Amino acid sequence: MSYRKRKDRKDYWLIDVSLDGQRYYGKAKSEEGAKLEEARLIQQAHKDREEAKNPVTGKPKAWTFKYAAEEVQKNLWTGTRSETKNKQCVAVLRAFYTDDAALDSFTLARVDDLRKHMKEKGNKPSYINRVLAVLSKILSWSEARGGMAEAKRPTISPGKITAKRIRFLNPEEERDLLRYARVRGELIWEACVVLLDTGMRVGELLNLQARDCNFFGARAVASVWENKGDKPRSVPMTDRVLAILKDRAKAHPNGSLFPMTYDAFAAQFIKARKAMKLAKADSFNIHTLRHTYASRLAQRGLSLDRIQALLGHATLTMTLRYAHLRPSDLMGAADLLETVQQEAGQKVSSAAVGSGLVPLVPETKAN
Repeated sequence: MSYRKRKDRKDYWLIDVSLDGQRYYGKAKSEEGAKLEEARLIQQAHKDREEAKNPVTGKPKAWTFKYAAEEVQKNLWTGTRSETKNKQCVAVLRAFYTDDAALDSFTLARVDDLRKHMKEKGNKPSYINRVLAVLSKILSWSEARGGMAEAKRPTISPGKITAKRIRFLNPEEERDLLRYARVRGELIWEACVVLLDTGMRVGELLNLQARDCNFFGARAVASVWENKGDKPRSVPMTDRVLAILKDRAKAHPNGSLFPMTYDAFAAQFIKARKAMKLAKADSFNIHTLRHTYASRLAQRGLSLDRIQALLGHATLTMTLRYAHLRPSDLMGAADLLETVQQEAGQKVSSAAVGSGLVPLVPETKAN
């Protein structure tokens, strides 16, 4: 029996029916009415359970894309640094796929349709990969919780991204940038200097506080706690960065040392770039300052693993793009081959190379 009479009211009955964890409530003014309402609620509960199943297989229906996306957003991304970007990706997915699309319908062919659609729109490969990564997370999270009852989740592979030339500033460009940045204000100039000399991401700089700076010791360091890879790191300060951060720590003992938004800084940076007459197509953007920091370290022979630690890269793969900027390492390869030739006593003459013939024994001069 799933109904009971309220103790404080003689003409009031409560009905409580439970099925598969779902509860149904009702009320009636008599015991006879309570029985009828109980029967109705039981019938409704069984009807809902049947409607939640696939009419062919009898298995539970797959979640809709809208429901899955909202669940992942609520359980995984809310309050994280990637929340906003992931929301933007979900918006792209919901615009392409209908909200009521069952997750079972997401085949590899449908994923390829999305990839093709975004390419035709002119989206960058890196952005397409991010949207696909969000889709993959939604599908995998839902599959693990029974949201894909009929089909197996498709394996989504990221598209190939062609390596581009790393854009970094030469000394003359740096002077021009800092000169125009100073016109935009002391705050913008100081931010550019710190980014150039520490390799911080803009978000890391804007989160930097006085308590994160250690101005004592042989070399002052700034600690980066909130970052993309969730890997805290310490970055040594150059003399000009030390002077800037000391002054800022006095002026802002609490809160951010650089009190501005990312958009505000980006707007001023773009104005400085336009003043330098450098177009966006030149790949000169805010991240160029970070590239400049890493490139200069590589050019001066710092090992890649130490550059990785300073940049906060999760893997060495990201740092390897600066490897070609280490001429000493590359030239060392030619030196090794010269040693092999010398040990074997085989010195190839320029004439032999030109004719395509390589002598098997070293040349000797006639007496």
